[in-house]
Amino acid sequence: MQDDKGLKNGAEASLTTGQLEQYVNDRLNLYIDANHLGRSPVLLFHFVLAMGLLYVAENSGQMTKLLMAPYVVHLVLSRRIEYVPALIMLSSGTTILNFVVLLSTMGVMFMNWRALMESVLRPLVWVTAGLMAICLPMFLLWTVQDGANISALILNLDKFRFFFSIFPLFYGFLLIAPQGPNPQAPNDFGFSKRFDLSIFSLPLSISFLLLIAGFPLVAGTNRILSMFAVLCLAYWALHIGLKPRVIAMPMHFYGISILYMGYTVLQSGIKFNLIFSALISFLLVFSMVRFHRETVKRWLSGRNILIVSFVFVAIGIYFSSRLDVELTEVDYSDVANYPQLMMQKLFADRGVIWAGAVDTILSSVGLFPQKENILLQYETVAGELFEVDFGAHNIIFELILRLGWVVGFGLILFLGQLLFLLIRTFLYGRKGLHFQFAVALSLSVLLGGGLLGQYIMMPNFAYLMFTLAGLCLAYNHFAPAEEEEDVVQDQRIHE
Repeated sequence: MQDDKGLKNGAEASLTTGQLEQYVNDRLNLYIDANHLGRSPVLLFHFVLAMGLLYVAENSGQMTKLLMAPYVVHLVLSRRIEYVPALIMLSSGTTILNFVVLLSTMGVMFMNWRALMESVLRPLVWVTAGLMAICLPMFLLWTVQDGANISALILNLDKFRFFFSIFPLFYGFLLIAPQGPNPQAPNDFGFSKRFDLSIFSLPLSISFLLLIAGFPLVAGTNRILSMFAVLCLAYWALHIGLKPRVIAMPMHFYGISILYMGYTVLQSGIKFNLIFSALISFLLVFSMVRFHRETVKRWLSGRNILIVSFVFVAIGIYFSSRLDVELTEVDYSDVANYPQLMMQKLFADRGVIWAGAVDTILSSVGLFPQKENILLQYETVAGELFEVDFGAHNIIFELILRLGWVVGFGLILFLGQLLFLLIRTFLYGRKGLHFQFAVALSLSVLLGGGLLGQYIMMPNFAYLMFTLAGLCLAYNHFAPAEEEEDVVQDQRIHE
């Protein structure tokens, strides 16, 4: 009798959740993994086409780029994960194309407002709605005042670039969230049982090869490739620190990542924020594998990370005027010089700029965005006075400088809520190491890029970083049960 009752309850539950489970399973099981990626004609066709269009766009005027806009909008509105590599390429191009990508993701958010309000992203949707009520009217007013032409549009889009950069987060989440009135309909793409980074590592590695070949990725190459640097450094650190190897990357990643790291070292291209981000990613994953989970959860929390972040910035500002540290050339090929490099970057470079940013904010910033950009003023260790239009090298200072106290704090609240969501997902979400590595990358770039730079909110980088974060949150929410092989592998590591 008890068994019959259990069967009956199970049948009733299946009637209410069966369609959604079938939809999610179909969508997830067909995701482009390392083997399927090279066999996807749809992905490869649009990826190659995007590279060709990007080449044409870099050598053409604004009207030619606008003619490409319908194609870019089609890729975004289709919500197909095969199109992500092409969109990464297109968002790394000239200003108008990456803004087309961002504005299209905003349209996707509008079209799926109700679904987002019922998801884990609801607090972020509320914050975004409040910011839209302030930023969009000001953007339209300024554009009309400047003549309502293409030049005015691009100029004012650039002034609000930090605001428009947040929408790929919702787009990444919606890429695998249920859509439409018939969620059980078959799909030709989805997520595999393992979270795979192929859709990110492929365009990044190809971008590096194109850069070597002289392909004109003028506007976004270096910032887009900075994500590849973080991924390479973090992965190879884990490869050395964790034995046996626990994270299998796509085949193309191995050789190109070694080539890329060698190239950046020889070109003195390894940046402070990249090393910092890679270190955060390594420590997060390594600690979850090597130490007991409950121990990690006790000392790793959103509150602790925020406190440490503020202390880190405060130390940089306080000692920037008290330590005799000057910027000098450092040989990147000698690892013994890295401590000296870190001291220089933190105190003689970042700390000095942060101190100037604080003074400029307190003296010049108003409540709302200003039409004229505020010049950031700071004095170097050598006593030189600089005035720059951009570059506080800290996302908190940069947001307030560019968008005022109200909108700036709104976006800081947005990033803080995202940070808490990612930390909670990392600590209490799925245990697969592929997935944990992806979440750790999102966290590390958000923290490292936010503390030491502002590129995480630039249009040509935001699509990449925020899409990855949205995919991580959606995968944790919609994916099927944990994979047995990942759990067994995790247990073997602990043993």
